[in-house]
Amino acid sequence: MSARIFGATCGPIALAAILGTFTCEVMKFFPHFPERAHTTITDMEYALYWCGASYHRHDAVIPTFGLALLQITGPWSEHSGAARHAYTYTHWIATRGAYLYDVNIGDWLERDEWADYAARTWIKRIPKATGWRPLRSIALAPQPFQFSPFGRVPSRT
Repeated sequence: MSARIFGATCGPIALAAILGTFTCEVMKFFPHFPERAHTTITDMEYALYWCGASYHRHDAVIPTFGLALLQITGPWSEHSGAARHAYTYTHWIATRGAYLYDVNIGDWLERDEWADYAARTWIKRIPKATGWRPLRSIALAPQPFQFSPFGRVPSRT
């Protein structure tokens, strides 16, 4: 629904998930929407800065608590000269300990469950995709995780 109403994609939705808030609350931190629908690492850091979040950027890992920008691999990721084109094949997820939030599923999944089901599902939908790898990550200060009768959602502490 957030995608239809706000034009949100995986970046803003992953940020809302990790902050435990609604997508409409974070869209104001992504001023490039709806003119440009993808979220770069710089866009995400801008949003985190204006949210007042304390964060640290890392390369090529999935953080214990934070956000990960994944590179969907394929012919576009095999040549260093194609970096700009490869960036169009990226995907944001949120991470909290043993759980990952993926907008394609709309819920928090255990890491193994996500890798076995969610990642494989969306990789199969992309022609010539061969897999995925962490490209960049943003580690945030951990917050408590609560289970909800409406699905696995983070608390808003």
